[in-house]
Amino acid sequence: MQLPPYEINGKYKIENQFLFHTALFQIELDDVDNKILTENAYKLYEVDKGINVSNSGGWHSNFYTFDDERFKYFEPLTSKFEYILPELPFYPNISKINKMNIWFNLNRRDNTHKRHYHINSDFSGVYYVKVPKDEECGKIIFFDPRQAISYGNCFYMSRYHRTLDVIRMPIEGTMFIFPSGLEHEVLPNSTDEDRISISFNLKVE
Repeated sequence: MQLPPYEINGKYKIENQFLFHTALFQIELDDVDNKILTENAYKLYEVDKGINVSNSGGWHSNFYTFDDERFKYFEPLTSKFEYILPELPFYPNISKINKMNIWFNLNRRDNTHKRHYHINSDFSGVYYVKVPKDEECGKIIFFDPRQAISYGNCFYMSRYHRTLDVIRMPIEGTMFIFPSGLEHEVLPNSTDEDRISISFNLKVE
């Protein structure tokens, strides 16, 4: 964000320049078949023992790439990427996905994901396939990467910065895309229903 310059008494010119922006794209998809994705998640759950990465409890499937036979389980979502990614506000625009790894998350009661970030990729994302009605089913928290700005700087914190983290709600059919280095965590699912999401990492050009 850039604000127009202004002057004090016609004498001193001031430009307010906001530096080091971090993009978070919230995308609503109404043409993804979440019923099929839910079925696919449970099918994969039966044959994929999963891995422990950032998850505390729950099931984090193995990572899958374009070359994996099981990549097809994710195609109701990934087939939309070619329409979405080139329209994100970058110049030059995103023209190609060079590499993708993708996985299912199944979170049951008290399952969570510890604070973490993703390496060796440009963007990461999460898409919500199945979400319990209760709002305490596992919010996602994004952390400001400029934490040093808060150390002892009460004036700036109270007027500009305000908080070191931002919470977003999981909503069925919603996808978040963000820089892979942006730290985030997922709060516990406090319900007795499964919450299913798909996460992914992208290398693009």
